[in-house]
Amino acid sequence: MAINYDQTIFYFFPRRRLWQLPVFFSGCSGAPEDQFMEQLRADIFTHRKKKGDIKMNQAVCRMVFFLWFGLAGLTASASTILTGDVWDVTGSDAFYTWDGSTLVFTSQTPIPSSSDFAIEGYFDWVGSGGQSGRELFRGTFFADHTLLFDGYQNIDPVGIVLGNYAGRLSADGNTLIGTWGTGVVPGSGIPGDFQAVRSVVPVPAAAWLFVSGLLGLVGLTRGYKTK
Repeated sequence: MAINYDQTIFYFFPRRRLWQLPVFFSGCSGAPEDQFMEQLRADIFTHRKKKGDIKMNQAVCRMVFFLWFGLAGLTASASTILTGDVWDVTGSDAFYTWDGSTLVFTSQTPIPSSSDFAIEGYFDWVGSGGQSGRELFRGTFFADHTLLFDGYQNIDPVGIVLGNYAGRLSADGNTLIGTWGTGVVPGSGIPGDFQAVRSVVPVPAAAWLFVSGLLGLVGLTRGYKTK
């Protein structure tokens, strides 16, 4: 991985001399990883020269490097996962509202030789005019976070017809804003808009990684100080 530095500085536990760590922010262009590690070794604990201190420096440097880039990578990948949650849906057309409906993605399969995914799932629609029913759909989740999908079967529909949909996922992966083209009112063909939000937003894996990494650094420091 290639690295570039600027002068953004973070300090951990500033009351402890050991943790006055000037860690330079890094991007994705410039020096290779080894140079990044050497730069960190030069910046961290420059007042310490013993052999044990050098080993400590290396351990801390690698932990910081892992946390910084691992955190960014996990956050990016987690935002593309649509399955595993129930999405709360609100929507409207010229005649009815569809608040209280829900959306579930049942599968998300990578498309070979592509960065896109084939998706399947269903809407459980609830309309203000007494409409209700489950609509099964399938379509594509594109690499640019846009979606196109079509209903292909209704299960026990009451005033619900199949529709075609287009939407865009928010940057954090928790909100889908879209439209339907055919409409879900029988025979109307009335276009409408909808928004779907994850019912429960889980704590990202990256956050657990960050917390566990900090705990590891604290334990490493305590072990170092007792020697």
